[in-house]
Amino acid sequence: MENLRYGSGNMIVSGLTKQLLPDFQIKDFRTALIVKEGDMRGHVYAFYKDRTVSAWSPNGLYKIRHSLMFNRYPVHGLPVGGLSAVIDNRNPNNPMLIGFQGKQVYYYEVSDKNISEVKRVDHTESRERFPSDITAGFSLNNGFIYVFKGNKYCVREMIYESTDKDQYCNVWYDIRRFLGCWGQYKPPYSLTNYQSSQQNNDFRRDFCNDLKLNGISNDIDGNIILFRGNQYFLLNHFPYETIFVGSGQISDRWPGFKSTEVDAIVVAAEGRKMRGHLIVFKGNKAERMDNKGNVKIVSKSLTSLRAVLQNNEMISSMMIGLGLNLIKYLSINNSELKIVKNVTYDESTANWPLGVTAGIVLNDDIYLFIGDTYCVRKWKCDDKHTKCCKHWKDIRKLFGC
Repeated sequence: MENLRYGSGNMIVSGLTKQLLPDFQIKDFRTALIVKEGDMRGHVYAFYKDRTVSAWSPNGLYKIRHSLMFNRYPVHGLPVGGLSAVIDNRNPNNPMLIGFQGKQVYYYEVSDKNISEVKRVDHTESRERFPSDITAGFSLNNGFIYVFKGNKYCVREMIYESTDKDQYCNVWYDIRRFLGCWGQYKPPYSLTNYQSSQQNNDFRRDFCNDLKLNGISNDIDGNIILFRGNQYFLLNHFPYETIFVGSGQISDRWPGFKSTEVDAIVVAAEGRKMRGHLIVFKGNKAERMDNKGNVKIVSKSLTSLRAVLQNNEMISSMMIGLGLNLIKYLSINNSELKIVKNVTYDESTANWPLGVTAGIVLNDDIYLFIGDTYCVRKWKCDDKHTKCCKHWKDIRKLFGC
């Protein structure tokens, strides 16, 4: 499914589990998940009634496939009868899996074959105030979770700081609404980080007064982040009904950021050593910065990149740098940027336009910006079958200016 953070999902494909997970066993199967954070990001774990676990590692260059790591491995930290549901806590700084059975909530750390129980508590004593008897669930990178009880579901934030009990799944919806059986459903505006209409208007007005973009990318919290000079803007629902949910100084979020005169700037969406780090390009140099103020030079052999795209692949994580005369393909799998190849615009088969100043990849669509105009295209682009940015539109409409 896709577009779940916008309400009901769109069912885009279905098939047999064994087509995705080789040697998958259905007997006594209880629940499964894809790990979203930590060293095991992208791995799939299936949990069984007899307290065994199967696991698959991701592989593949362009489409993620999975290879069996181990089958029905016993894990003693699992409850008798197995877990009924398991979700990822989506915390890159302290990644854990959260399992459920009846009124109990279990917290696990995962590394290779080792699934270690950290603690177990009654659901009423969990920090997240989970409901009891959860039968399925998943978490989103914007901090929201969907939990299910049979044919009902609840959507809420993972953690509430408020003591208001009405916020903790007091309303359960028919699952057919989630699946889009009654048409598309948009969550109430309050689900968008609880920003007021006035704040949204203030952030938008500030951005619209000066439309210059130094960069645009996803952050690991599920927002879209725009960079302009020394300022950033956070967006939800882009490009559908764009809502501005925050703004601030780049140096407040990444203390190592010093210069406003940069060529390009992005947040690394993937890469084991770089995920979530700010990558700043200036001249022939690139620096990466974490949110603690640590700065490291990751390349000294670049040439004035004006825009940087990311392929968002877990396995073969790449950045595509669009410069004045050259296109650079950069691997981000390790602690430094590695130039895989350089091509000129004439040599490239992708038909990239000249002069791009920012860009972002969303699902299969690529948004390219030149000044205050934009176009939408695909990775593979030719004049006969796919439009190659022949028509550029005003970005004021895209951002609601």
